[in-house]
Amino acid sequence: MAKLWIHIGSHKTGTTSIQKTFAGSRAKLREAGLTYPWNRLAFPDDPGTKGRGSAQHYLADEAKAHTLKQNLDAIHAGLDGEEWIVSSELLSAIHKPAARHLLDAFSVRFGEIRVVIYVREPGSLVVSATATLIVMGQTTYEAACAEPRIFGYRRAIAPWLDLLGKDRLCVRVFDKSRLRNGSVVDDLLDLMGYGGKSLALDRETQFVTPSHDAVLAMSERNARGEGHLRGGGWGRIPGPPFTLPSDVIETVRRKSADDLAWLRQEFGIAF
Repeated sequence: MAKLWIHIGSHKTGTTSIQKTFAGSRAKLREAGLTYPWNRLAFPDDPGTKGRGSAQHYLADEAKAHTLKQNLDAIHAGLDGEEWIVSSELLSAIHKPAARHLLDAFSVRFGEIRVVIYVREPGSLVVSATATLIVMGQTTYEAACAEPRIFGYRRAIAPWLDLLGKDRLCVRVFDKSRLRNGSVVDDLLDLMGYGGKSLALDRETQFVTPSHDAVLAMSERNARGEGHLRGGGWGRIPGPPFTLPSDVIETVRRKSADDLAWLRQEFGIAF
C-alpha cells in the first residue's frame, strides 16, 4: 500500500531545515525508499536546494483553488515510489475544504495518508517569529511588542483532526531536548521509520537568530522605511540572544491558554 506523509509545519519549527535537507538529499532518500517530490510544472528537472524547489507550497495554492485533483499527475509526472513525504508550513493555515480537497486528490495515488505537525511553546515561538519578521523587513520591535502575533494551534490542527482522526495525525513538540538527537530532521525521519537507517544526508541548518542588538538595529532600519535588509554585516553584531519583554511573552502565553488546554486534552501535549 502506497503511503504519503504530509508535513504541515508549523512556522518556526525547523521547517526550512527539513525542506532544504530533503530537497538537497533527494537521491539519498530515494535509495532508502522515500520520495521527496517537486513541482514538475515549475521545474522539469530536480531543483535541488533552490528556494522554490525546497518547500512544496504549490500544494497549498492548488488545494485552496481546488485544482490539485486535476493537476496532480502533471505536477508529479514521472515521479514514482511507494512512500512519499511532502512539506509546506502553508498547509497549517488552510481551511477544512482545502484540506479535504488535498486529501481527496492524493488518496487516488496513496492508500495510507498521515499528517505531521510540530508545535512550539508560545513564548519561545513569538520571540523566534518576531525576530524573523524584523529581519525580513516586515515589522519593527515596537510594533511587534504592541501587537504580538498569536499562533492558533487549534485553528491549524483541527481541520486535519476532523478529516483524519487521531490515528493518522501526529502532533510533535518542537523542543531540542525532546527531539531525537536534538534535530527536527532526525525526529521526523524516526517518526516515519527511517531513524535506524544510516542516511548521510546533505543537511541544512535552520535560521539562526541574530543577537538582540542586531535585531534592534534592523528594526530601526525598518522604521526608516529602508526595506528588506541584505548584507551589511548586521547579522554579525555581537550581543545576547534576541528576546521580547517578559510582559509581552506572558501576554502571548495567556492568550494561548485555551489552545494549549485543547492540545493537552486532545493529544496530551504540554510544554
